[in-house]
Amino acid sequence: MESELLTLLPSAYGNWNSIYKRFARWCKAGVWERILGHFASEPDMENGMIDSTIVRAHPCAAGAQKKW
Repeated sequence: MESELLTLLPSAYGNWNSIYKRFARWCKAGVWERILGHFASEPDMENGMIDSTIVRAHPCAAGAQKKW
């Protein structure tokens, strides 16, 4: 994924760097392979959608106090 392209994302999607970091973590964890594997195993599915509202942020990403 090219960072130049990410900087062109609408601001409604959030910070481009945060989006890239999540994408990179999901790649490393094999999330995309599992998602695509699931959809490939169900060829009769008409639509597939990933809703980002179910993605939980770490508490410090939401402004929680850091525990040192």
